[in-house]
Amino acid sequence: MLTEHPISHGLKVARACAELVLDAMAYGSLPKPMAATLSDAAREASDRLKSFCCTYIDTMPSDLRRVSICAQVNLAAISELAELLVTSPTTPRDVRHIAKNIHYMAGNTVDYLTRAEGAIYT
Repeated sequence: MLTEHPISHGLKVARACAELVLDAMAYGSLPKPMAATLSDAAREASDRLKSFCCTYIDTMPSDLRRVSICAQVNLAAISELAELLVTSPTTPRDVRHIAKNIHYMAGNTVDYLTRAEGAIYT
């Protein structure tokens, strides 16, 4: 069975996270099942990226290593923030604030992983 490269998978998850929280930023609500799914997807992508980095840390160019680790940390943080929306009582203002942070981190993650993907496939 072929699986998607961890960097490509992380890039897709980061883009999806950035899109999913746009409504939450506008309306101050994110359904708990959606937040839980977002958290699980970001955690899984973070774990895959962490495994990739640990496996190839000695052979990766330093720039690729740096952006991959930054992206992995951001995905882990996105997962934790989304989990906060599931487990904690939140006001619409809280949801907007958390969603804005998720959107910002997801955007940075897209930038990091776009650079990493370019380094791998060029």
